[in-house]
Amino acid sequence: MDELKLFSYGDASFDSFIRFVKDYLAPHMKMDFVVEDYYREVYECQWKHRFADAQISRGHSKSEIGIWITIYIAVIQPFNPFYEQATGKKKRMYSQLISSSDGPTTNELFDRIKDFFEENEELRTLKPSGYGDDKWNNEKIELTNGSTVYSRGIKMKRGLHVDRAWFDDLTTESSTLSDDETWDFFTGAALPMTTAKVAMVFIDGTPIRLTDIMSRLEKDDGWYHIKMPAIKDWETKEVLSPQRFSFDTLMEIRAKIGSVKFESEYMLNPIDDTVALIKREWVRGCYDKAQKIYRHRAYFEEVYLGVDFAFSDRKSAVYSVFFV
Repeated sequence: MDELKLFSYGDASFDSFIRFVKDYLAPHMKMDFVVEDYYREVYECQWKHRFADAQISRGHSKSEIGIWITIYIAVIQPFNPFYEQATGKKKRMYSQLISSSDGPTTNELFDRIKDFFEENEELRTLKPSGYGDDKWNNEKIELTNGSTVYSRGIKMKRGLHVDRAWFDDLTTESSTLSDDETWDFFTGAALPMTTAKVAMVFIDGTPIRLTDIMSRLEKDDGWYHIKMPAIKDWETKEVLSPQRFSFDTLMEIRAKIGSVKFESEYMLNPIDDTVALIKREWVRGCYDKAQKIYRHRAYFEEVYLGVDFAFSDRKSAVYSVFFV
């Protein structure tokens, strides 16, 4: 195809990918483009392992990298290595699916992909002329080279069969789905879309709880796992992204948000509510008069448990107050 000659970046190697990003995407980025060492591992693991997930700390461009890869594959259409392993035949990657925690969040990723095709003169040649809602909308981007990128929230219906699926931050603080619902939608609706063409499946995110999807995948031997905390070595003060965060900058963030949240969001050690001082079953029991969790429980209309934790980096936090 003529378009493939125009964007002649060869195979799906990391070096070709970075050259493409520098030539076509970097000039339109809002921040200066820098290449961190961990970019290579995030990129290459997807081509070596059909099912891969990456836990990456806050502020380390995991969504941006996913956007770049999605555009690169749509333009270059590299061969799917897993299809060749399964069938012995070569097949270019024409269709992709991107998804996040909900529709609006996914649309935001989709809009950023569209922006690059609007802003770059060469990429703009791949947009269909006189395109309408059937080729360029909130659910589909169709290019003149035959590539298609679909956009779906995780609460999706079945029906698509794609060459690659990318799931970004399926669990966030604002997620409306429970951890169990997210897992059920992912395994019941999303993964079946990748079977027909032996698709590459990649999930990135920052774990929040030991019950969320990133923590569950960590226990699954069928996936290749990457874990990239912001600080790689406390003694030597080695950080994951030296061009973005210094050790001192991360310590300033830690002081502002507290050590517990920093451990979860930057060091990738999610909160374990199974060892909480106030158990969930205790709170539920307060609303069940049949459970005499306290002496003379039946004489009270309601019983409430509460605590004001004093766990903090600040020296003034010296007491934990419990009340019933």
